[in-house]
Amino acid sequence: MKKRNLEFEKLMEYLEKGDYKIQFSWINKRTFGRVEPCKEAIVINFELHLVETYIHEYLHQEYSYLEEEVVEQKTKRIISRMKKEEILTLADWLGEIYWENREKHSFKKR
Repeated sequence: MKKRNLEFEKLMEYLEKGDYKIQFSWINKRTFGRVEPCKEAIVINFELHLVETYIHEYLHQEYSYLEEEVVEQKTKRIISRMKKEEILTLADWLGEIYWENREKHSFKKR
């Protein structure tokens, strides 16, 4: 018998209940997300997540000899030097690649 992932089930139940809205919006270069109790919303800075992950993995690919801690430091430094518009442009490109790949692999919703 397959072991049930209770954490996943709780997270899905929370989304399905809809007590808090889930919003995707730019916040700033240091904040990946926040809770806004007055609006009953969880706000996720999706663009920053996407770009941070891309830069981090790019650095691993280009500089495979670097330790994880160094890659993390370089990632933060690169993002801190980028303009908001640059982050959003990269996020747009990555988003387009994501949707192209998603259509090819046709993920199914439960």
